[in-house]
Amino acid sequence: MVIDHQRQRARERYGVEVVGSDLAWMAALCRDGCGARIGIDPRRGYEQWIIRWAGREVAVVYERSRNHVVTLAPWAGREEFELRARARVTRHGQLLADGWRALAALVEGGAHGCA
Repeated sequence: MVIDHQRQRARERYGVEVVGSDLAWMAALCRDGCGARIGIDPRRGYEQWIIRWAGREVAVVYERSRNHVVTLAPWAGREEFELRARARVTRHGQLLADGWRALAALVEGGAHGCA
């Protein structure tokens, strides 16, 4: 069953249990832009998002064409992301710099366009 992968990753990486309705809610947050898109894999059609779910920041890999959360990614927090993003900006250009600005707005001001 597909949900087993996401459930296992949620347990491993965040110590929480998720069900199908949780994953649907996470997908809706990504679809509606309620978070910070911090990366894209155009080859696979995946986007990486940081969203607020269940009172915490969660990193998800989202497939827009299927409106589906592929997996819950590891998320060590803003400080680690900032260090990695700054190291990668020189190699990958504007995308991660824009992702960092979006994440900073989400974390600092909650300016993500959703209630």
